[in-house]
Amino acid sequence: MEAPRNYRKPRTAKPGDPIDAAAPALRHFGTVAAVFLAFCAIPYAHDSMEDYRYLDLIDASPLVRAITFSAPRSTLNTQLSMPAVGEGGTKGLDGDVEGLLPEDPALEGKDVSKKPPRKAAVTPEGKTPKKVAAARPAKKVADPKGRDHPLLRDSTDEEPMVERPASLLLNDDTFAGQKTWIDDPEHLLDPFYKALVELAYNERDKVRVRHYGDSHLANDGITHAIRVMLQRRFGDGGHGFTLVASRTKWYKHKGIRRSANDGWKARNFLGGSLKDKSYGYGGVAALGQMGSKFTAQTSRKGAGTSASFIELWFRGVAMGRMSLYVDGKRHVQKVGKDTGDRWKKWKVPDGKHKFTVKVESGWMRLFGVVFERDKGVVYDSLGVVGARASRWRNASESHLKRQFDRRPTDMLVLSYGGNSRNDRVSKDKYMSRYLRVIERLRIARPNEPCLVMSPTEHGKKTRKGVVNDPNTARMIGWQREVAKEAGCAFFDAREWMKEVGDMNKWVKKGYVWHDMAHLTPRGQSKLGQAVYRAYMHGLLSYLDRKGDGLSKGAAPKK
Repeated sequence: MEAPRNYRKPRTAKPGDPIDAAAPALRHFGTVAAVFLAFCAIPYAHDSMEDYRYLDLIDASPLVRAITFSAPRSTLNTQLSMPAVGEGGTKGLDGDVEGLLPEDPALEGKDVSKKPPRKAAVTPEGKTPKKVAAARPAKKVADPKGRDHPLLRDSTDEEPMVERPASLLLNDDTFAGQKTWIDDPEHLLDPFYKALVELAYNERDKVRVRHYGDSHLANDGITHAIRVMLQRRFGDGGHGFTLVASRTKWYKHKGIRRSANDGWKARNFLGGSLKDKSYGYGGVAALGQMGSKFTAQTSRKGAGTSASFIELWFRGVAMGRMSLYVDGKRHVQKVGKDTGDRWKKWKVPDGKHKFTVKVESGWMRLFGVVFERDKGVVYDSLGVVGARASRWRNASESHLKRQFDRRPTDMLVLSYGGNSRNDRVSKDKYMSRYLRVIERLRIARPNEPCLVMSPTEHGKKTRKGVVNDPNTARMIGWQREVAKEAGCAFFDAREWMKEVGDMNKWVKKGYVWHDMAHLTPRGQSKLGQAVYRAYMHGLLSYLDRKGDGLSKGAAPKK
């Protein structure tokens, strides 16, 4: 016989009444539910805790979605339904950004590999050299000041000149009717444009750009579009720098196939948990013990299919050993304690390659792997999910200087602000922090050209529909002042988005996920193309003001 249970009778029960065993359980359930709902309601008490309003992320039931024809509201781990994506659908978060990129009409049918040497247009005797192209009518393109000017500088009926390489040919189709450009009245990016001109004429082999940012950059959608468009015009210099480990699956590099086992732990500059404050060039250090394994290889098609050298970035902190495989050939690397920042480089035939690192003993700290070629443009994508610019104060300045000295770049680009737009911070404090960050990231080259890129528009749901977040506009105003004070150019991504429409239109067209913050692959492709066109617009302005040396010192034809 079952032993009698000690059920407590309710106070209102009379002798002989049956015992309701379910009542205490219901009371306990109600108490737990009330506490849970109370904790969930706390973030709604103030706008500064908006990022923790997880109830907004709860998806409607499949039945409700089927009736209303609505897509899931998940922000990171699902993809838009085909009706929401519309024409030109993508493959989810890791969509085919490169496949969405159009060819630059100015380069159609042109061979950018043919780069003529820079020569004077006319000899001192006033005669035309043999290899100088005959004069021809100049094409017209849109000028930043609203007037037309010849595409080929000083190309008139009276003065023949050397034809420019195809990579410097620009026309109206290149800009596709875009109206938002880089704000650079002081021409601070001229050294970058000059580097592109020198690359076009084979006067230098490499132009590198490093682009830091938050989750908008972490999956390499925007930066991959910029990289591909620049490399189509000026030459493929390889994929560049990629991390070994990251905190989330959102981090991807579209030109490199990456894989890592669970043996790695990521430590980034956001938390500042490393005592020596050494997080590497990309701001994320991968800690691996015996058995940790990482593999990176060139892509099968498209951008990133070739490399002519591979470089491993790591730091000697403790004793250990690792096996490094370059196309299957094993190399043993021993690491000593407190040996500091180190690099290992392999020269390989230009083509497809595979690199693997496996920790054999001890533990290692790896910063990243570089896949590059000898010539062309390299565009490093250095995004970290959840990043705020101010957190770079957690990184050691001396360590960053060594990292940046190893990898000199021709321009620094910063894309932060989306995660800090709701922070309760004064304007003066925000600006002072951002200025210190720019100074720290330029510590190796204080005069390096710098571009501050604003966060994209963010939306908020109200009873009247989706409205633009006013905090985003306020922060962009602050960033514009920061850029001016730091000697950087500025690109307003929010202003460019207005050329397409408000946030309702962006969501409806499938350019933004339903969190009304993160861009879909289609949106990333559009923004990447916009930044590329802004670079080309700045290059056109540079050529209009400075020329490229073709007709410098040339005497007019009598």
